[in-house]
Amino acid sequence: MARIYAFYITPEEMRLDTWAPESYADADAGIVRHLDTGERRAWDLVASQQDSADGWIHLVVTSSPVLLVAVDPVNRIWGWRTIEYFVPLPRLTIPVHFRAYETAPYTDSEWWLSPENPDTPAENNE
Repeated sequence: MARIYAFYITPEEMRLDTWAPESYADADAGIVRHLDTGERRAWDLVASQQDSADGWIHLVVTSSPVLLVAVDPVNRIWGWRTIEYFVPLPRLTIPVHFRAYETAPYTDSEWWLSPENPDTPAENNE
């Protein structure tokens, strides 16, 4: 079942797209890397579909902006996006669409997504 990891980041880190998972293995483990320094960070928050009776993944975040990392372990697809919102916000729905038929990295609703393929870094294929 799908999982979402959340990382608190600064507004500057959001603008510069400073953090991202490097591979499916990193995304699956909830690890992101600083794109300039190589520093690694493990997840701040995690939730999965298994935790939810309605099929949605629910996270409670307390600050903004946030880097979200999504993992579909069944189809081995991973992706990330950043989101900035005003606190307090009672509820925010952020859909992610895992396309099991895709063989190359793609973007969808501000998500950068990639099927597991160690030879192909995620890039914008829209």
